[in-house]
Amino acid sequence: MPLLLIDADLDLLVEVPITADVQDSLVLQWRRLENHQSRKSFELRLGEQFAPALGQCLDWDLKPPSSAQITFATSIAKQLGVDLPADVLRLRGAMHAYLDKHGEAFKQQQHARRASKP
Repeated sequence: MPLLLIDADLDLLVEVPITADVQDSLVLQWRRLENHQSRKSFELRLGEQFAPALGQCLDWDLKPPSSAQITFATSIAKQLGVDLPADVLRLRGAMHAYLDKHGEAFKQQQHARRASKP
């Protein structure tokens, strides 16, 4: 039996396959969660472990950009005087499109500045 992830707002259900051993242990864990205090503690532990793992499963373009990409995009925005949309700082796909759009102009301007210095 799979673990079910449900998003009621999107009316979406995703089945996550789990091993029989994990399923058996999970049933025991669920029984322990009848106590509200135990449930809160479990929810916190689950969130700490599950959110990063889920983030790693996202398609490449939905993952966050690297710190190097953010630094480069910030430099581009400053030097070229172009906007840096929030999605560019949040999504790798938007970052990729931004760098494709402005990266060459930035490099050319950098090259021209270096060439004009004595």
